[in-house]
Amino acid sequence: MTPDEQPRARKGSATRRPAVHDLVPAAGALLYVVLGLLPWAAVTLDVLGRISASGYGFSVLVPIGAVLLVAAGAWALLTAVVAVPVPFPRSGVTLGLAAPAFLLTLVTWLRSTDYGFEPVPLLALLVTVAVAVSAARALLPELRAAAGAGRPDPVAHDPVPGDPPAAGG
Repeated sequence: MTPDEQPRARKGSATRRPAVHDLVPAAGALLYVVLGLLPWAAVTLDVLGRISASGYGFSVLVPIGAVLLVAAGAWALLTAVVAVPVPFPRSGVTLGLAAPAFLLTLVTWLRSTDYGFEPVPLLALLVTVAVAVSAARALLPELRAAAGAGRPDPVAHDPVPGDPPAAGG
């Protein structure tokens, strides 16, 4: 196999090595799940002392965001390792799952600031931003490639001056 044929064979093969933009959603999902276990809001009471709530106990939006990010990470890894034939850019699904997770985490982070500043919800928000940005960066080349594949070649269809007109037209 020549060096020119190797990239095409690897690209069309059933398995390939995941790229960074495939690993970021999976790593972000794992980190988000762990951050959900840490305190997202805390209050200090004279009698009871400091009472804190984990992300999962603080808001139902955190587990929903975690499920969305786990699905995004699983999709990114699955399509990176196995050739999944889809009629649309595969990173669009990852971005479509990461964007609502970002919005849910943003709402939860804003609600958590009512109880004082906790760094964990802000970290979780930054994780969702990283996953969404990574998915968007992976989506742009896929959209460009799809647009280029669907566009006719302008040189092949333009008539050359001096050529006779096409018959039957």
